[in-house]
Amino acid sequence: MRGGEKPPRTFSETVTRVVSEGGLACSIGKMLYEHVTGKDVQNGQIRDFMDRCPPFRAMVYALLMMWYEGAVRDGAGEQFKAGRTDLFMSAQLPYCDQFITNDREQEKSLREIVSVAGLSTKIRSYDDFCNSFLVGFGVSA
Repeated sequence: MRGGEKPPRTFSETVTRVVSEGGLACSIGKMLYEHVTGKDVQNGQIRDFMDRCPPFRAMVYALLMMWYEGAVRDGAGEQFKAGRTDLFMSAQLPYCDQFITNDREQEKSLREIVSVAGLSTKIRSYDDFCNSFLVGFGVSA
């Protein structure tokens, strides 16, 4: 964020500010890509790769969420308290229709990553998942 600028109140607003060509999202993507491949990549290429590779995009957004929670968010901002390992699970989201978790913070965080990354995975709590099997006993899913 720029000096003197108020911190964003939501993660979605943060992503909107940093996804521009050459912004922080590209820098994080570039760093990840170059670390793994050992090859230099231009911002336009990394942006294209993020658009074409949902697991990579989800991982970049997970890293942005850690940055938002640890360095950008002020006391009034939206909170995401999932741990690093919980957020790294975001790379798996494009591969499944549903992601079940018994961790409320992970559920909230991954649901937000799904939203901003444009993924279709449904994030569900373990209780919600289990209750979906209770048909005909007066409990509706």
